[in-house]
Amino acid sequence: MELYDEEKVTQKNNKNQYLKMGLVVAVILLFMFIVVALVLPKGNQVVTQVIKIDGTSKQMPTNFYVTGENNTIYISIEEVAKLLGYSYLRGEYIDRYTEDVTKCYVEGEEEVCSYIAGNNTIYKCTPNSTGEYEYYYIKDNVVSYDNKLYANIEGIQTGFNVQIQYDQTGFTIRTLQNLLDSSKEMLTKEYTNTVIDEAKFQNKKALLKGFIVFNTNGKYGVLNMDGDVIIGVKYDDITYSENTNEFYVKSENKSRGIVYNRRN
Repeated sequence: MELYDEEKVTQKNNKNQYLKMGLVVAVILLFMFIVVALVLPKGNQVVTQVIKIDGTSKQMPTNFYVTGENNTIYISIEEVAKLLGYSYLRGEYIDRYTEDVTKCYVEGEEEVCSYIAGNNTIYKCTPNSTGEYEYYYIKDNVVSYDNKLYANIEGIQTGFNVQIQYDQTGFTIRTLQNLLDSSKEMLTKEYTNTVIDEAKFQNKKALLKGFIVFNTNGKYGVLNMDGDVIIGVKYDDITYSENTNEFYVKSENKSRGIVYNRRN
């Protein structure tokens, strides 16, 4: 009888040990599962992408962008035009009496830009221009997808005069007006009797490249976004060329040519 009781106690102890071991294994497995879940790449999670324009978030339209070869991002020209208040028209600005879906142009208050599918050349002019066009070469051709035209980020920035950043959360777009407003604020804090030259649209576009054309007591100069003087305040006139990324200056009513040239 005593031997039988002893065997029962042994079996009970063994059973308790098995339960403890099972509990320990379960805890270890749960810990490993949590660690693996935390370590897994975030790319496996679904990220809702948005568009931020001058700090304001907007819902991303369907087919706003497509990804091409070498992971190149192409953005819908038409959808950007809607978001930024540009007119979008089919055909070519040089020959406006067409409805060619492989060509388009976008028109803003200050400028018009034309795009052609299969071509990496875009051209810009002022509204109602009769022949004064500036041509720009972008890295990738404009592409057509589902009868909609798309340009790479460089092409959109050039055509709409904006700055664009892209990451997995979406697109951040900064307009020329937003750059102008923030630059005015900086000048007001750092300088007296100094204003940004807004009379020339060309000079406002210098902001997109990190330059501020300013006027102090009737003389013109150029700053960078850090407030450092790039061109001294001694010229009667300064005109920025977006196409060449150069500044043309005049002093004593005579043209003095290029003062500063910074290639991208």
